[in-house]
Amino acid sequence: IRNLDLISPVVENDRIIVSPTTSSYAGMFKILGNPRSRVRITFLQTEILKEQREGLGEVAAQYFVSEAFEDTQIQSTPLQLGEGNVRLSEKGVLFLWLGANLDLSRARPGLYLSEFILELEYI
Repeated sequence: IRNLDLISPVVENDRIIVSPTTSSYAGMFKILGNPRSRVRITFLQTEILKEQREGLGEVAAQYFVSEAFEDTQIQSTPLQLGEGNVRLSEKGVLFLWLGANLDLSRARPGLYLSEFILELEYI
């Protein structure tokens, strides 16, 4: 529904921090499935992004995901350890928000690419 916005947030102390529970810059997913089904959600928690052209800089990324039955980000519950076993709502809906903590202390100007992947499986 909404991409994680890493352009608008402010850089403070060589970090960009986007909270999945409170930031309007957090990414958002809407999962639709079988009502009240249990689902395992798996995602990569950390990665190092290398500058693509000259390879001189890097960004350490840590990702956070929170979940809720309704579109109520502030009331969402963080998933722990890169994995969560959750239940879809009675309508078969689950909302997820994606946040990040990016350490820019070793970054250099350039192009950094990342692809965030959520794996979902019925359990």
